[in-house]
Amino acid sequence: MGNIISIISSIFRLTMRNPIAPAVISSVPSFSYTHGQVWPSCTSRQSSQGNARMTRREKNFWQQHYNDQRSDEAIQRQMRLISMIKERCKPKNTIIHDSPDKIRDICTNPNSTNVRCRNGSNNCYEGPNPFSVTVCEDTGSIYSVYPNCQYNCHKEEPVKVTVACENGKPVHFDAS
Repeated sequence: MGNIISIISSIFRLTMRNPIAPAVISSVPSFSYTHGQVWPSCTSRQSSQGNARMTRREKNFWQQHYNDQRSDEAIQRQMRLISMIKERCKPKNTIIHDSPDKIRDICTNPNSTNVRCRNGSNNCYEGPNPFSVTVCEDTGSIYSVYPNCQYNCHKEEPVKVTVACENGKPVHFDAS
């Protein structure tokens, strides 16, 4: 079992560095990482700036904090993938369920509020609009040990979200 996870993890890391889908200026290469879950493509504003490639931090943000599917099964799949990538059980994770453009808008919307990040940086923004989110926490049970991480996930009422931004793009989920 450990070898399979190691192989999958290696393949995933290689794919992150060299996306399979062809890079086109008008869109970010799409990459399916869980049964139809895809990273969002870039907006026309981003492509007109010639910035069609995602940074590693931006890819990590989308992998960990975005899912357009809200089913418990889809969320658990995503949490298992996050654990495989990190090679440990992530203690807590928040997943945003909304359009990628609305999530990206947190970084560029003039109505977003610039706030101090939890780590002290000044590049965090709280969006003006609430989002539907799912919060997952490791159960803490003796059975929740990598690679068999177990999570309790619950959907929260729409809440305002704070993200760290770089070059007008979300790269870190800071708070909800």
